[in-house]
Amino acid sequence: MVLLQRKYIANIVPVYKKAEKDQVENCGPIALLSIISKVLERCVLRSNRDHLVVLINNSQHGFIPGKSCTSHLVEVHDYIGSLLDAGKQTDVICMDMSKAFDKVNHQILIHKLYNCFGISGSLLGWFSSYLLNRRQRVTVLGATSSEKPVLSGVSQGSILGPILFILYVNDLPDVVNNAKVASFADDTKLFKCVDSHIDGASIQSDLDNLEEWSTSSGLVFNQNKCKCQRITRKKTIPPNSPTPSKTKPLQ
Repeated sequence: MVLLQRKYIANIVPVYKKAEKDQVENCGPIALLSIISKVLERCVLRSNRDHLVVLINNSQHGFIPGKSCTSHLVEVHDYIGSLLDAGKQTDVICMDMSKAFDKVNHQILIHKLYNCFGISGSLLGWFSSYLLNRRQRVTVLGATSSEKPVLSGVSQGSILGPILFILYVNDLPDVVNNAKVASFADDTKLFKCVDSHIDGASIQSDLDNLEEWSTSSGLVFNQNKCKCQRITRKKTIPPNSPTPSKTKPLQ
């Protein structure tokens, strides 16, 4: 029993990403997990990956066999190129979520595993235990904190973390009714041909839906990193920008 409990404990090592090194928000929490945990996760992934992958939205390119950041960019590039050849304008909205992997709600994820992906019985029980019984401690410069329960998120550095995250956000494209969607994990692009103000309004409607979706999912879009790019050969571009949260226009 002690051995089974210990496999759910992670050592968190902050890894610097960018900006000022003395600010904790500029570090990513990488989880160092036990070998037993990783072996179990690998077995579960291999047994269920084929079933899960076919249920993942085609717009998702992250952590999917046969897809990559290259296929993600090619899809967007081909769409934009065809519109440029036709003399049309494309608006590309780049959406960024703040600490998305750390904010996954465990109860919502378990609900989605059951209702959206057909996971039930003992396997659902295993996932519930895997998510709800985790503990972690932080190690910095040789000093280690006390253990604390993990109340949300999927471990960065785990085997199952990436696919659990994309299962969690799999219904994101369902609320986008007008633009096309291409995602790589938590980075999402909306892109649409814009011929009139009506097209611009339809993109705004999609952004409003995404804002509601993020609230219900417990995720937050980072307004400072969400950008709008207008791609066109036209010399005059409409000045208005979509607004992801109805308060701050995109740059």
